[in-house]
Amino acid sequence: MRILALFLLLLSCLCGYCYGAAAEPPAPSLYKLALISDDLDHPVSIASNPTETQRLYVVERSGTVRIFKDRKLLSTELLNIEEILNSKGPNGLMALAFHPGYAKNHLIYVYYIDPQGDPVVGQFQLGPDATTDETTDETLKEDSLQVIIKIAQSSPNSNTGSIQFGADDLLYISTGDGSATAATQAAQSDHSLLGKLLRIAPLVSKPYQVPSDNPFNGVTGVLPEIWASGFHNPTHFSIDKTTNRIFLVDAVAPGASEIKLIEKGGNYGIPCSAPNCAIYSAASPIIGGVVYRGSRIPALSGRYIFGDAASGTLWALREENNTWKREELLAIQDGKLTSIGVGPKGELYLTTDSGSLFQLTK
Repeated sequence: MRILALFLLLLSCLCGYCYGAAAEPPAPSLYKLALISDDLDHPVSIASNPTETQRLYVVERSGTVRIFKDRKLLSTELLNIEEILNSKGPNGLMALAFHPGYAKNHLIYVYYIDPQGDPVVGQFQLGPDATTDETTDETLKEDSLQVIIKIAQSSPNSNTGSIQFGADDLLYISTGDGSATAATQAAQSDHSLLGKLLRIAPLVSKPYQVPSDNPFNGVTGVLPEIWASGFHNPTHFSIDKTTNRIFLVDAVAPGASEIKLIEKGGNYGIPCSAPNCAIYSAASPIIGGVVYRGSRIPALSGRYIFGDAASGTLWALREENNTWKREELLAIQDGKLTSIGVGPKGELYLTTDSGSLFQLTK
């Protein structure tokens, strides 16, 4: 019996190594969640403006973007596009990104699912004083929207996605494959933008340009917007602007998720032919996730922070000798985790399905 127990322990250790071994966890008392607000409605992502230091923006699935200034929720919304959304189930407004040149062009971008079930990346242009006063003078509406990309789907499933600007000032866009199964034709098709990570240069005068150094720009028969391919349902990705590495969470199957390090031109389908196909796997939904580069919690610097929606645990991944080791940070008590994001000073914020916004602190 003892031999069997030792064998099972060894087996569990080996499996832990394959999927991100659990390092000696810090004591949970080292970290806590400081409540900022519990007045949100289905928050799904967090964004900040590179030109501001006091504001934080929270995206609500219903189509609104709420503004926090000095940790206080303002009454005026930055954006309200409820009329042009399909907000049923996992659809709706999903992500917001401020253009790196916002100080001059006042451009913001959103990723949402329209009433037909199609993913859309849209652009809005704010007035020059829209985010400098205590409240904004006007909430942006759908009539000021310019559609940058709209991807038609014949079977609108697995269409979660996100957007973010990289250190190269280019816009990256993740798209689901539109299927209820992981092994789909769209994710592997050179002629489809579904199941991909895209990279474009949005413009004021026209929708966008394709960067000349995109891996398939100029390759016959391949859409030049594609940066990487083979994804099923990429629920979130983030770019560490210190290292330029892209961490992407892919819901590869019902109840199973993977964290992948994305390489230029990589194919992350089944079977995966790219390096770092999965630096961490879980038989539960993963809520990703950012690399911490703030100053208030030095012990977490350089670690990738993510959550487990099923267990309600917040984790960190630490890279050591080309392997990734998992550290437990704390258990989330107030609702299920829905998003993790970074504020204007690099600090970590979290939202839950109870409508709450928290800051991670020591």
